[in-house]
Amino acid sequence: ESLTCARNEEDVLRFLMMNPHKNVIHIKNIMESLKAIYIIQEYVPKGNLETFTYSHLNSFHPNDKLACVIDILKQIAEGMYHYMSYGIIHRDMKPQNILIDIHNGHVEVKIIDFGFSTVLFRNELVNQKYGTLLYLAPEIVDNHFYNNKVYIWSFSLIAYFVLYGKHF
Repeated sequence: ESLTCARNEEDVLRFLMMNPHKNVIHIKNIMESLKAIYIIQEYVPKGNLETFTYSHLNSFHPNDKLACVIDILKQIAEGMYHYMSYGIIHRDMKPQNILIDIHNGHVEVKIIDFGFSTVLFRNELVNQKYGTLLYLAPEIVDNHFYNNKVYIWSFSLIAYFVLYGKHF
């Protein structure tokens, strides 16, 4: 199972290397040995969205916080749209898999950790249960077949967390 996930992640990341997006982690290189796969990616120093929400975002003035939250959610949506337009589903979207950087006072997000990801063809459905329970759509929890549209649920829970600073 873990080798399959590693191979899927490697394949997806190689594809994303050739089709980059500013809100998806930039992969610089992927190397392989007999025992491991090494992924060299850009350095994103400010931590993940969960940490950023607890340590910075909740201290913003409400108007500044709302503007920042809208910008963060827009960037997440753009990154998700990018890889989903190629049929890639992440299967573990959560605040811990979104890194934060700040350039010239502007927050930038990077979606990471494609370890559970896979590629779905048009109208294809899957029913594997991957991801973090707190962010899984009911269809996944209940072992129903699903497509990439269930990730609207994950995005909504991320939005709730960033807005209110707590999990739903």
